[in-house]
Amino acid sequence: MGIGVNTPVYGLAIFPGDITTDFLSLNTTPTNTPDAGTGGLDLMSGSFFAIEQSILPVTLASFDGKLSEGKPLLTWSTTSETNFDGFQVMRSDDAKKWETIEFVLAKQVSDKTKTYKYVDGNAPSGKNYYRLKLVDLDQSYAYSKIIQVSVKGENILFPNPVSSTLHIKASDNDLLLTNRVDIRTTNSWIAKSVNTTDKSIFRNGIPISDLPNGNYIVQMIQPGGSSKSYSIAIVR
Repeated sequence: MGIGVNTPVYGLAIFPGDITTDFLSLNTTPTNTPDAGTGGLDLMSGSFFAIEQSILPVTLASFDGKLSEGKPLLTWSTTSETNFDGFQVMRSDDAKKWETIEFVLAKQVSDKTKTYKYVDGNAPSGKNYYRLKLVDLDQSYAYSKIIQVSVKGENILFPNPVSSTLHIKASDNDLLLTNRVDIRTTNSWIAKSVNTTDKSIFRNGIPISDLPNGNYIVQMIQPGGSSKSYSIAIVR
């Protein structure tokens, strides 16, 4: 279940079976929900809990995503915004664990359709899931529906899955420009960072036997903070 077209987002308690109670405020701590303990509404998972404020003053009309020039392009529109703060753009590789990758300020126009777009230039190859966290000025919030955009990957990292040594195959220019390789967990924690000033690392590979099994994002960091990201799995 998500925010439908031209559907205002209310602070409701929504229970299975679509039984709703308007303007309900709960002080209980939710379980099995995102951001547990802060109050919010997950509009996709099937588990819902109350938003502490009675009305979230935004009407989300659409939220879509597609691949544009090899990168996920997210677009959305609203038909009503009043004292509304903005949108957290969130990404996940499994639609369970989420990270905020951008915050987009609201345009604060109450009587016209507003359109927004965001290009995810650091999306890893494979399936990427996105949702919006709609945040009011008083920090009450709700979530949009979840959409999925797949990024076609090259065989840059091999083997994948990997167990002990990760090799990187890229253009000479990319290897020359890359000055660091970060291996991040899916919640953006840096599990390993390798300085690649000595380019022999690309010949010998990056040892990853010290990292536990799981899904990771490998970022090739270049001057100016630009990067290219790829997904890997460590399996033993």
